[in-house]
Amino acid sequence: MAGAEDHYVPVHQLPDQIATLTHVRSLTARLFTRAEQAQNHVQVGNMGLAFRTIIDWMTGLGPIERAADRLTTASRWPPWRCRKVQYCSLMLHAWDNFFILAGGAAATLMGLLFVAVTVGGTGFSESRIVHGTRGFLTPTLVQFGTVLLQALAVLVPWPSAWPIGILFGLGGLTGLAYQANVVVKRHKFGLALHDWHDWLPYVGVPALGSACLVVGAVGLIVDKSFAPYAVAGATTLLLFGGVYGAWDLTLWIIKNRDKAERSDDPPNRGNSTP
Repeated sequence: MAGAEDHYVPVHQLPDQIATLTHVRSLTARLFTRAEQAQNHVQVGNMGLAFRTIIDWMTGLGPIERAADRLTTASRWPPWRCRKVQYCSLMLHAWDNFFILAGGAAATLMGLLFVAVTVGGTGFSESRIVHGTRGFLTPTLVQFGTVLLQALAVLVPWPSAWPIGILFGLGGLTGLAYQANVVVKRHKFGLALHDWHDWLPYVGVPALGSACLVVGAVGLIVDKSFAPYAVAGATTLLLFGGVYGAWDLTLWIIKNRDKAERSDDPPNRGNSTP
């Protein structure tokens, strides 16, 4: 294994090492490139890909029944073992850094949103809190939670693309159903969004993200190259939709809390004399 732009070990040593190993039963070499974000020393930038390459190679040795069998075990793999290398390593494992970043951002924003609501959510009537929570806060948390779950699912070393494809498909369909339910509840509580600049981030973006997740799930199952991009697009849409919702909710809390505090102040308070 070597990095194409390793600043410690010259890349020309890789073919020299291969030429030196003349008495091995089998030999596998791997050169990591900039396109994989693993071109540096010890594959800094995408070390997950390097680890999985090693694991896939060890798995490919097959059962150690006879040393000679190691050369032909790959041809006798069952289909799901072949798909492990093809789908998981090539289609999703190269996206490790993206999903780690997205999942970390979603988890952080969830925590910050809890803090903002806890600190600034006092002074409102109970019914107003319930309606606002069901109409806006919970959907925003669901979007962040979905992004976090997607990141965790991608980082799991699945034996094939089928489990994660089915998981993403069910998640996308559930997301579409949930968005429809949220729209109904907002109309029920009198929180309907009539302006397009409100409807788009609160309804259109999450629905499009869930639809992209379904498309990506189908692509994973049928082995299409667009699958990782569709899943990444779904993650991006849901993350930015959640950011918009969290920011808008925070501004709403600040605005209405100030109104509540002013309404609680007694009149002519500043002009009272001792």
